[in-house]
Amino acid sequence: MNASNERIALQAIEFWCTICDQEYDLRLEAEEARQDGTSPQHVSKFYALGALPYLLGVLLVLLTYQNEDPNEYTRAKGAVCCLCLLAKTVEDAILEPVFPFIKEHINSDNWRYREAAIVAFGSILTGPSLQKLLGICEQGLPLLMQHLQDKHAMVKDSAAWAVGRVCEVAADVVLKSDYLHFYMDNFFKSLEQEPNVAAHICWGLKSLVARAYENAQSDKDSAVKTYALSSYYRVFVEKLLSITASHDPSVKNLRCSAYDALMAFCSKTPADCYEVLRITTQEIINRLNSSLNWQREAHDVQTKLHVSQTQSLICATLSDIILALHHRDALLLSTSTVDLVGLLLTVYDVSRATNQSDVQEDALQAITSLIQNLEDDFAPFLPKLIPYIFQALENHSEDPAVCTQFCSIISDLSSVASAAFAQFYQPIMKALLTITEQSPHSTLVPALLTCFADIATVAGVDFHAYAPSVLGFVVRAMHYKKEISSLEEMEYTNNLRESCLEAIGAIILALRGESTAACHAATRVLGPFVEAIVAYVHSVSLDRFGKDVLERHAVSIIGDLCTIFKGDMKPVLEPNRLWIQSLIQKCQRSENAQTKKASSLAAKSIHKWISI
Repeated sequence: MNASNERIALQAIEFWCTICDQEYDLRLEAEEARQDGTSPQHVSKFYALGALPYLLGVLLVLLTYQNEDPNEYTRAKGAVCCLCLLAKTVEDAILEPVFPFIKEHINSDNWRYREAAIVAFGSILTGPSLQKLLGICEQGLPLLMQHLQDKHAMVKDSAAWAVGRVCEVAADVVLKSDYLHFYMDNFFKSLEQEPNVAAHICWGLKSLVARAYENAQSDKDSAVKTYALSSYYRVFVEKLLSITASHDPSVKNLRCSAYDALMAFCSKTPADCYEVLRITTQEIINRLNSSLNWQREAHDVQTKLHVSQTQSLICATLSDIILALHHRDALLLSTSTVDLVGLLLTVYDVSRATNQSDVQEDALQAITSLIQNLEDDFAPFLPKLIPYIFQALENHSEDPAVCTQFCSIISDLSSVASAAFAQFYQPIMKALLTITEQSPHSTLVPALLTCFADIATVAGVDFHAYAPSVLGFVVRAMHYKKEISSLEEMEYTNNLRESCLEAIGAIILALRGESTAACHAATRVLGPFVEAIVAYVHSVSLDRFGKDVLERHAVSIIGDLCTIFKGDMKPVLEPNRLWIQSLIQKCQRSENAQTKKASSLAAKSIHKWISI
């Protein structure tokens, strides 16, 4: 790492980054094995911890080799990455050896050492225990705040980044401090500084708002009357609106960060700040209207790109605002003040014509938020939206991404606006089943399965007519196999499995109904699929990388099949006794209360027919 050749030094740093990455993964694997009561396949040799006394000193010195060109990847930037990974890997062990460097240099006359000390402080905040970090951040934050006014731009930029990191990992240091007003005053002033500094502060504000709201909630879903930031809400929202109103292309990153912070404030609005949210709503809608005019007037590529990015951010902000509005205000907004659905569909049409997929996605997400807020009161807007749904389903092969999003809209309509949706239920089911017969794109399959699950949940025994065709599609999806060679493929596989299990579970519950006759009818429909379902549940239970939610769905399905088929399930259960028992035990050890409850209910149903 000390080599004179920059490329060799970077390769050496990359070597230790890889070691840290691998050892962190091994630690997670060991923790997962411990929870499962098994032994990990591979065991860490703790090379990073052993090398810490030798490695850390070199990395800290390399932090002082800054290059003021932000686009060049130097050994100083490599050292930052390595230090972050090292802290995440060795945890509390990093604190004691790194602090002498920070204390010695954080107020150095040499800007390189000041900046290196600040970066070192920010880099070690992920990994160590929160208990240790709270005291460290409490001591370090006042020094970081001083450097927000540093005379050197890089020091100021790094100080703002480190402040953002403190807000992210230990927000209570700010929120519960006697100096909250001092901190918020400095944050506000920093929003008027260089774009990079202001962007970091926006990031910090997001974390502060989320934590302040969480602290004020009596439980997870309760409303909040007031919170620690209530007295600052209006001035910060107005400031963020001012920043986001800029059309200067050179501050694009700041504008994005400011919109993100604005979304955080709007989505976490306490009751005593609600009036500001209502005013902000109208401002955001006016901006969306104006953006259509900018789009018509834009001629060069750069301006068109700027408009589309702005539209995307406005729609995303509006989506969060709609969810935070009281039902009556969302209804009034949609019916009296402005044709909001029409406006969003116009934005969708224009963005579709210009191939701006991000804008399409965010416009549709805003419509989804409106459906979730209005529920059955969304009925007057369905005639406008339904043609778009059928068009997206019909064009599924040309644009699976858009079709996927409209499947999500169908799911929301069936779940929260079922009365309004009822009249369109049959033609939409027909269109969805047509897609399943035409080899849909793989990215669309999970959305279709989730859509069927949500419709079945609402339809109940009325889903009987569609169940054989849908279950046939589910079985085909269950047989989809792909070699997992990336995190993206693993995420898709888990998503597909979860969607398959959701669909199976929802259909079983829908067909079971409340009557004996419905239960008998369910056995006739489900009978041909039982062995395939049980085999799939088995395959899911064997995957050591499977998520907790998959195991919860899996154990519930076995229990529900036992409830429906009763003694007829015994020949299916007996040969599978061991893995079913293992699955139940694994779910009972889960830290998730829902999973524990599901395993207890399933165990009662299963225990009637086999000994476990």
